Amino acid sequence: MAQKPRGKLIDSLVEMDLDPPTRSTHKPQNPAQEWLNSKPGIRQILIVLLVLAAFATAVGASSLVISALPGDAVLTASAFWLVGLMTALIAVGTVAREYLYWRLPLRRLSDTVAEIRVGKAPIADLDKATGGARRLTPAIRDLLIDRRELRRQMEIASDESRRKVASTVDNFERQMGVLKLKASRDGLTGLFNRRTLDEVLPSLLERARQTGHDAGLLMVDVDYFKTLNDTLGHSQGDEFLRQLSQIIKSVLRSPNDMAFRYGGDEFALLFHDMNEEQLCDTGLRLQQMVDAASRAFNVDPRPGISTGGASIGFTGSIDPAELLKRADAVLYEAKHNRPGRPGRNNRSAA
Repeated sequence: MAQKPRGKLIDSLVEMDLDPPTRSTHKPQNPAQEWLNSKPGIRQILIVLLVLAAFATAVGASSLVISALPGDAVLTASAFWLVGLMTALIAVGTVAREYLYWRLPLRRLSDTVAEIRVGKAPIADLDKATGGARRLTPAIRDLLIDRRELRRQMEIASDESRRKVASTVDNFERQMGVLKLKASRDGLTGLFNRRTLDEVLPSLLERARQTGHDAGLLMVDVDYFKTLNDTLGHSQGDEFLRQLSQIIKSVLRSPNDMAFRYGGDEFALLFHDMNEEQLCDTGLRLQQMVDAASRAFNVDPRPGISTGGASIGFTGSIDPAELLKRADAVLYEAKHNRPGRPGRNNRSAA
């Protein structure tokens, strides 16, 4: 009889989840049944009391029967009575041992394991087990420790996985940022490209309308660039464009100002707050700086630039296409009127 409860407890410990339960699986019972289940061993105590009552009744009845028998029959009945008494005592002792040595200690051990699972008791409380339950505590302790270590390792692995995923996402975002930056830049000059100009120009104009500031667009076109390429080669033409891009960057006044390679030997500069007079002054300064830099190129005629700009300060209804058209018209006129420079129709081939 002692092997059955131990086997059940071991099986339940192997199958049960030793992590703290996340939700209750308790099913409602009627008050009497719930009271019986909440009292350790109450059922066994009732059984023992009933057995003792039955035994006392049997002893009393036997005594009455024996007292009524003749002399020789009394001896025989007394022998049977003693055998029955010994059998009853053995049965009561077996039941008492079953309850006191196994069932009650195992019930207490089960309660202790439940408290350890939810963190209400330390694993060291297993040493308080009594009776036959003490034989099971080493295996239960090892099982609890192994499960906690497994859970700790799983948490470490989970944290490591989250860090790796976060690192991968960060690297991916950085790579996407680099690719997006490369897609928005001109490879030769490092300036923004034409597509980026088309994307940011509407938002710049809308911001200028909301704030009441001017938005200036300055167009730049290289003169005699074809002559430079044909005479000194395309490598020198590329070097001139790189130097020109550095000069263009030098006239930008704030992070809100942007420079673009509009296409080929044409460039565009966007200024957050600049009227047409300031645009004209900036264009003249650029021409002077480029004329000085072009002296390093041994070609005749030396390359230079023509500029023309437009601002939305005089109207709040201008759209991006209209602003580009007006700036280009001013550039066309400036290119024709600048002494010693080719006409607008030949500017890209000059």
